[in-house]
Amino acid sequence: NLTAEMLVRELGRRDGDGGTDAGLAAVTQELRSLGLPTEGMKLTDGSGLDVSNRATCALLFATLALGGDGGGGGEAGRFVPLVNGLAVAGRSGTLVRRMAGTELEGRLRAKTGAIDGVAALTGLVDGKRDISFAFIANGAFSDSGGRSLQERVASLLARFPEGPPVDSLRPLPTGAAAE
Repeated sequence: NLTAEMLVRELGRRDGDGGTDAGLAAVTQELRSLGLPTEGMKLTDGSGLDVSNRATCALLFATLALGGDGGGGGEAGRFVPLVNGLAVAGRSGTLVRRMAGTELEGRLRAKTGAIDGVAALTGLVDGKRDISFAFIANGAFSDSGGRSLQERVASLLARFPEGPPVDSLRPLPTGAAAE
């Protein structure tokens, strides 16, 4: 997190004062130049730990897509290291101690994010049908509750197409009752 914050400030030195605001402007400009959907995005810090930061699933999913399939077969995308560098459930990175011994071990590659009240997971599940996904939840849950939610969502995705219908894996409109 400290490294990400310092990197943002270093980016801010290119065209600004080296502060966070100048760095975040540079990051936003680069995202837009890559054609990524930045509508709804709000960056407050470089680490992503400020609770006022906002990203959308569309932005996270499109960023993941820049890495292509990561397997090197055919056109793998412009940023293959983005996919190849993802943590692997039960094996590496932030997922090295998570989901070991489950159906997700070695099959889930993802970037995690969790703070009190926010949980995010973006990545790929290798399964009967390979799935790329982006998931963000906001609510009244702890950091550990957010990690548990990440694991439940990833487990559902790993069982696709036997799991719930895809159209049920979307947010319900405000005020709608869960079926």
